[in-house]
Amino acid sequence: MKCPCCPVGNFAQWAMFSATLGIVFTDQPVRAHLADTKPFSGLRARKKDATRRELAEIAVKLTVQRGYDGFTIAELADAAGVSRRTFSNYFASKAECVAAIQDEQVDRTLSYMRLADPSIPLHEILRTLVSMIADDVTEEFGTFFQIASTEMEVKMQLMFQHDQIVISIAEVIAGRLGLASNDVVAHAIAGFSMTACQVSIDTWLAAGRPGGRPTLYASLERAFGILDLSALEVLRRTNPG
Repeated sequence: MKCPCCPVGNFAQWAMFSATLGIVFTDQPVRAHLADTKPFSGLRARKKDATRRELAEIAVKLTVQRGYDGFTIAELADAAGVSRRTFSNYFASKAECVAAIQDEQVDRTLSYMRLADPSIPLHEILRTLVSMIADDVTEEFGTFFQIASTEMEVKMQLMFQHDQIVISIAEVIAGRLGLASNDVVAHAIAGFSMTACQVSIDTWLAAGRPGGRPTLYASLERAFGILDLSALEVLRRTNPG
């Protein structure tokens, strides 16, 4: 199958080339092969998480159905069966609520990174991390993010969340490489990984999802192909810390 994003002949050839770099994407969902990595929490905490998640999910559905400006916070709260005051206990604004749709994904991916066996190479962990994010781009989420990208309030909230995710990923990377949490290498790798993932997804969505998921994964292959991930293990061995 020809991949419009890929200068190499086809998806299979690109996959073989990228495998030599130690990172391989697949069109098979990663989530189904992973155990639930979210730490155990008490009943009260789980109920709060469930309410927060429900508000975010309803906010996304309303955004897709009516547009971001097509509903009020009061209507959102009513649809979720909670009061306006309860909404305010979870979110300071509608934009924050809408952006929170990523919370569960972020928790799951970061938990996976933190709990991953130390013997798993970092490049393999990054591969799985990005694949998990790509797997979550359902048709509804794709439509939502395309709408949200035109709304400055939501866009700023998503950018803030992106920065926080990069910081969290960098801390995990630094720990695995034996580097300081603020080390530039860890933050550069985290920033590149998230940016490459976001650009690949945005480009694929803007083009109308050509070729389905194989094209998205081929685009991720291209982006990650410029990163010499084998050097990470060398860095781990040579780091004096």
